[in-house]
Amino acid sequence: MANFCYDFDTQKYIHIAEREVLSRSILEKELRFLDMSSVDDHNTYYWQWDTVDKLPPYTTLVPDWNTTVFMNEKQVKVIDRKVHIVKRFFPANIFHLIHDDLLGMLDIREREGGFGEYWFVDDYTMKGEYDQLYRWLDRQARFKQLKGEKAQNRMICFKDAVIGNSKRYVWYQYGFKLWESPTNHTITVSEISSAFRKLVGIGSDGNLQFLKARKQFYNNVKKRRQHETDNLQAVVFFRKSTRLLLNYEELAGALRVEFKIQVKKLALEDVSPEAMILEMQKTAIVVGMHGSLLTMIGWMPPGGVVIEAFPYAIPPENYAPFRELARIMGHQHRAWASPYADPPWTVGHVSKPRHMGGEPIFKNRTEQDSVLAMRWVPRHKCCYNQAWLYRLNQDTRVDLSDVINLIYDAIDRMA
Repeated sequence: MANFCYDFDTQKYIHIAEREVLSRSILEKELRFLDMSSVDDHNTYYWQWDTVDKLPPYTTLVPDWNTTVFMNEKQVKVIDRKVHIVKRFFPANIFHLIHDDLLGMLDIREREGGFGEYWFVDDYTMKGEYDQLYRWLDRQARFKQLKGEKAQNRMICFKDAVIGNSKRYVWYQYGFKLWESPTNHTITVSEISSAFRKLVGIGSDGNLQFLKARKQFYNNVKKRRQHETDNLQAVVFFRKSTRLLLNYEELAGALRVEFKIQVKKLALEDVSPEAMILEMQKTAIVVGMHGSLLTMIGWMPPGGVVIEAFPYAIPPENYAPFRELARIMGHQHRAWASPYADPPWTVGHVSKPRHMGGEPIFKNRTEQDSVLAMRWVPRHKCCYNQAWLYRLNQDTRVDLSDVINLIYDAIDRMA
């Protein structure tokens, strides 16, 4: 897009009609319905603007914000280089940050040749624990937030900008209009694996020593002749606040004994995303609860094993972003859905806050009892379904023999 401004007082975009017409879009939409996010056709993320004939005559062009502002004047900073303006979807969640923001921004950066000093984000999201991951795109770039506190008498104008985010690597939609489901069946393993690696500067899909050791390991497992190996590992993902995997320590020990390999136990509360990515480079088997941490399988060399555990009453076929990522990556994916409604296998939390699946999501005791009686969460649109929120955030004890058998089945079916 060319020649438009953002007014901090009104927090609106302004197209200057006397200048060059809005001329360029990398998105396949009519201009009035450009998606500023990679999430398709969500009205919260449309780009909207007002058109004016020209900038007011009392406008002063300034190189920075330090110029004195006179009464009734509007201070304008002009960005004379190409920039990227995007709305982030849900950057507090590492899956959404990677799937909905970073992979698309990576694609645009590569197609447009970079953006120099700035990226601009047009959302109200405050700084979060994963903000540093945007540095993966460019260690030198600064991210400027447009929304937020109003800056009196200030406006920023862009000579050239890319608006919105790429959908090239989007593989899942979240059920805003249709049932949630995979969306892109054309992404290849080489494309998605390459994109994940480019985000963090990894050069190849696993070193030859690892790939050779993994192939030998799988062959040994098929023959039930596994023996000690130090060249690869299994990873058990666990959480410390919600959706706990109650027996993750026992699970790690069982995998170590059964498959004769090292087992790492990883949680985001303890290990940085960058450190986890390095661990994934030498991982052959991943086991974890359904959740954002499973995004890390995008950095596991293609051809691994992924076991995704689901709390009681959550049907795996209805919530499948990680199954789809595993499919694209060439991993063998298996789901384990807890059949156990009661402790010690399943522990619910009706007293936790709403966002953690607690009592406030229920209007009354009748509704709560109805949800507790459900054996399966029915299909629903995004996002705040009472049964989904309660059941999703149960703590779960997995059946160790079931998980081990799923791993055997996944390896036995490998070519």
